[in-house]
Amino acid sequence: MSYRPASPPPEGAALRLAHYESMLEDVPVGLLLLDRELRPLWFNVEAARACAVWNFGERKEIGRASCRERV
Repeated sequence: MSYRPASPPPEGAALRLAHYESMLEDVPVGLLLLDRELRPLWFNVEAARACAVWNFGERKEIGRASCRERV
């Protein structure tokens, strides 16, 4: 017997995307959605935090705003 998830609501792709974004925003793992040229399209809070630590170090972390400016 296989598990099949419930189908998403038929209201449209934009509504589903907003729903998935709100679900994934609080995931405690950094998530990054890239386009074909590897440019970030979307990322969650943990990914922004990891970006700040990577760029500025743990002690000098400026915050998520500096990572969002680069996107």
